[in-house]
Amino acid sequence: MTTRRPAGRPNTPWPPTRRSGPSRGSRGGPRYLGSVTDVSLWSVWVARRLLASVSAPTDLLARKGGGVSHGKGITSILVVVAGALVLGVSVHAAHGGALPAASGSPSPSATPTASSSPVVLPANAGTVRWALKWRRAAVRSWRTWNRARECFSLSVVPFHKSSARRPARSATGARWMNAGRSWKHDRSAYRARAGRLVYRMKYPGGAAVAAKWWPAALYCGWKPALRSWFCYVVQRESTARPLAVNPSSGCFGLLQLHPMHWAKYGSAWIRDVFNQLRLGWKLYRECGASPWAL
Repeated sequence: MTTRRPAGRPNTPWPPTRRSGPSRGSRGGPRYLGSVTDVSLWSVWVARRLLASVSAPTDLLARKGGGVSHGKGITSILVVVAGALVLGVSVHAAHGGALPAASGSPSPSATPTASSSPVVLPANAGTVRWALKWRRAAVRSWRTWNRARECFSLSVVPFHKSSARRPARSATGARWMNAGRSWKHDRSAYRARAGRLVYRMKYPGGAAVAAKWWPAALYCGWKPALRSWFCYVVQRESTARPLAVNPSSGCFGLLQLHPMHWAKYGSAWIRDVFNQLRLGWKLYRECGASPWAL
């Protein structure tokens, strides 16, 4: 039996081969159909193959039964039914349809399944300890800075005004690392600010008046209620000179402390203004105003 090439596709080999026809799956069946023309070619080719396969036994039956026209009628019916079936399946597949799944196998769901959200792991114990260590250091420096500010009658600055808040324990490691780096930087910044204020206390400059030493006295522990008494003693004993020396008794410093109180520390130690004020505060707490004969 001779097959004829369909009209409209003069350059297409006939019958369609594996190279020019629709692409096939691993078992030789159709894998996908690119266009309606491919569907038509595929359907016609399958129908002709069916016609070739059933024509020989049908003609044999017709010759044995003596009814040639009857055999041709059966052949025509089989070709029409097979072509319609193949055409319907091909068109359905070309439009994205899926064949029904076999019994016992689950059919694929048409609705996409929601992807699970990624699991966020909390920071490990080592990262948290490292970050909290720098937070404690930053808090100590912040307290020192605010203490120096109070000596100059400046307001207290809250810690969280310029420092990061403590993350929750369930926060990620990256967040704890960022907080630790921020606290480490804040610790250096608070120490630098406190150092500038302490320098102003040790070296106030200006005229030789006792009141300029009062911030340093507050920083060393003197009570605010003793301001007037402190300024009077400093002005009378040394005229507000931290290196004043009494040539007869050897008393030294702002408060003219006797060597019996500071000789064991050395002369270099007593030259520090803060050491003078701390020792003077210690004597006042133990003996009151008697060391200054008031």
